[in-house]
Amino acid sequence: MSTLRVSNIEAKADPSSPSVDEKLKVTNSNGDVLIHIDGKTAGITTVGINTTDSSFTVDAAQNVEFLGIVTATKFSLSGGGEITGGDGNFTGIVTSGSGNFTGGLSVGTAVTAATANFTSSLTAASANFTGNVSIAGTLTYEDVTNVDSVGIATARTGIDVTGGHIDLVDNSKIRVGTGDDLQVYHDGTDTWIDNDEGDLYIRNTGDDIIIRAADDVLIQTQASEGAIIARGDGQVELYHNNSKKLETTTTGAKVTGALEVTQEYPSIRPILDLNFAATKTLDRRITFTRDSVGTYTDENGLVKYASNNVPRFDHDPDTRESLGLLIEESRTNEIIYSRDLSYWEDAYSGSVEVVQTDTAIAPDGTQTADSMLGDGGSGRYTIRFSQTLATSTQFTFSVFVKKIQGVRYCSLETASYGTWSNTGILTFDLDTGTLLSNTIGGSQGGGIEEYANGWYRIYGVSTTSTNGGNSGFYLNFALSDGGSTLNPGPATNEGLYVWGAQVEAGAFATSYIPTSGSAVTRGADLAKITGTNLTDFYNQPEGTIFADYKVIQSDPEIMYLSNNTSSKRIGLYEAGSAQTRFLIGNSGTLADTTDSAGTTVGDNIKAAGAYKLNDIVAAKNGVISSTDTSATIPDGIDRAYIGGYYNGTAEGVLGLRRLSYYNKRLSNAQLQGLTQQ
Repeated sequence: MSTLRVSNIEAKADPSSPSVDEKLKVTNSNGDVLIHIDGKTAGITTVGINTTDSSFTVDAAQNVEFLGIVTATKFSLSGGGEITGGDGNFTGIVTSGSGNFTGGLSVGTAVTAATANFTSSLTAASANFTGNVSIAGTLTYEDVTNVDSVGIATARTGIDVTGGHIDLVDNSKIRVGTGDDLQVYHDGTDTWIDNDEGDLYIRNTGDDIIIRAADDVLIQTQASEGAIIARGDGQVELYHNNSKKLETTTTGAKVTGALEVTQEYPSIRPILDLNFAATKTLDRRITFTRDSVGTYTDENGLVKYASNNVPRFDHDPDTRESLGLLIEESRTNEIIYSRDLSYWEDAYSGSVEVVQTDTAIAPDGTQTADSMLGDGGSGRYTIRFSQTLATSTQFTFSVFVKKIQGVRYCSLETASYGTWSNTGILTFDLDTGTLLSNTIGGSQGGGIEEYANGWYRIYGVSTTSTNGGNSGFYLNFALSDGGSTLNPGPATNEGLYVWGAQVEAGAFATSYIPTSGSAVTRGADLAKITGTNLTDFYNQPEGTIFADYKVIQSDPEIMYLSNNTSSKRIGLYEAGSAQTRFLIGNSGTLADTTDSAGTTVGDNIKAAGAYKLNDIVAAKNGVISSTDTSATIPDGIDRAYIGGYYNGTAEGVLGLRRLSYYNKRLSNAQLQGLTQQ
């Protein structure tokens, strides 16, 4: 073999380049091969360093092998061969059919390869692989906007998204678990969290768990039956076997079916359970009578009317609290034309009251309220009702009023006019809804109640004298409180709306009784259970009566079991001594229990009485009141009066929220829990 030794090999002046035929080998002085060109089949092999100004291009479709370092602006193996090396550092673009680097590869611009195998690191401005990419070392993404995976992307430890979103189209799922047991997806209409294995826990060790919906929240069983529904208006419903059993209302809760309570409450169910406040209905076993129209207050604070023999379910006119079944004694309104001020008379000379009828919406929602206006004079603005009333009798006078413009104060009074043994004035502040003063003597009462739409009902109590003759009361108004007499001030076109006047014998005001040309009597409310409706629940040897009620006025009866006589009776009631009592009467022998704490009008009470031979006990508001060990239980009980005395006579005014009967003598602990406020 011949040897060529030269200092330089230069191209000719013409455009052609020096060429060799098939094979060329360049060695150093030690015989090491630097460049070896072995025809078109063996490709090109370099052992040392190859540096070019711009690019290194191999057009052959075979392999290019570098055992040293190749630095180039662009390196291209366009024929689809293989680039193989330990380490590679390319400042430009590397293009090959495949690449195999056991060391690191650094590319300034881009890597394009069908297949690449990196056992160390890859650094490149961009890379495009049309085939598989196998990286034994670390693959690092910097400033990546999108990761586009056609198949399955698997992460060894986790995926962190510090910004942006993970977007999935409809029916694309996030699947968790070996068997894809947990799936989260949106089907185009609804969003699903499906779990097919084990329990699904929602656990929060921080603060609250909040479930918020634009409308209802439903919790269903496996059979798609409703179990719990939280309505969009705040109502909550509980279901059993797709049947609603409990729902919350604006006034409390409504239970369908029996209610069994445990722990401090009785573990046995009441055999009779009448929840009047929640249901606002009368149990079919009850016979109800009242021989007249009666009024009551509805849940909106308006006065409503109930026809003869229709029960009334009353509400507190101020708080709108449901008071349950209204039981009232009989009363008569002595005032004629109770809604027409034109029948009243001017009480004083000087100022003149301008009376206009049907000028405003009344407490019952009708256009029947009258106006009582001042004329700008300096005298008192007072009108008077007068009528012959029974002598030596306590009367309660009441009227609905609403201020017009600047009027703040009004008063009711009994004066020397007429026949009153107790005279005086009650002054009311219509801005604060309070009774400011009461100068009526003899411990006579008075008060004010707020109704809807700015209306108040004011009332006072006084006693007629023994002289007989006309008796009545005065209604005054003024801009300021002048003490014993109101100072009118400039009151042109200012005054009161007036409606629903009432004078009734008794120490307290009852529900409004409308009148026209004569006095009207409202009959007593009577609720009664007899016959098989009684025997189906009543147990003569032992039992317990429980009641939840509000004392609206004076000593109401709660429940009496009797034979319509005093000799055979079991009764829970409010006594005249302002105490809750439980009484057993058997042929003249009385066993009686009384609570130590008194009862006043307006009290909310939970009371119970339990009986058994030689063992009766009363409880009130969580306290065992007293016991009696001498009781014998009467036989022959054939009726139960609700809100009535042993003979059916109604006394006082009662709002009966709930009444229950147990056919067992509950324990003292159960009674305490049952009556706990």
